[in-house]
Amino acid sequence: MSRNEIESEVQAKRRAQVRGYVFEGLLGAALLVFVVTQLMH
Repeated sequence: MSRNEIESEVQAKRRAQVRGYVFEGLLGAALLVFVVTQLMH
């Protein structure tokens, strides 16, 4: 494996990780909004 291949693989993994964080963040925010709206009623 060349250095470029390793670097592109690392970047792909990092991108997938970031996507995971964003997804979890949005999920958490949606859950929080849902809970708050339930408590308001």
